[in-house]
Amino acid sequence: MLCTPMERKDTQGFFLRLPRPLVNRLKRLADEFRRPSGNQVAVEIIEQYLTRWEEAEKAKRRLIEDFEHRHDLMLNQPLVEAKAESGARPASKKKAR
Repeated sequence: MLCTPMERKDTQGFFLRLPRPLVNRLKRLADEFRRPSGNQVAVEIIEQYLTRWEEAEKAKRRLIEDFEHRHDLMLNQPLVEAKAESGARPASKKKAR
């Protein structure tokens, strides 16, 4: 019988310091939905929503960059003095008392 080493899991530890209420919630959800642990629930959540989070962050970045670009364009516009329209009514005169 040949001894072969156990397969390595394709995982890596990632140290997170979660607030106690969040840890308790993950444990409660693991029990409620019959998962091995709260840690497993957290992994499932990250796997399912990481792509959407990334897309949302990229969209925010694009919006901010677009706003900054438009803001810079607006600030670089030359100032033009306002002129009265031709045929405009003359300014009202004060009544003499």
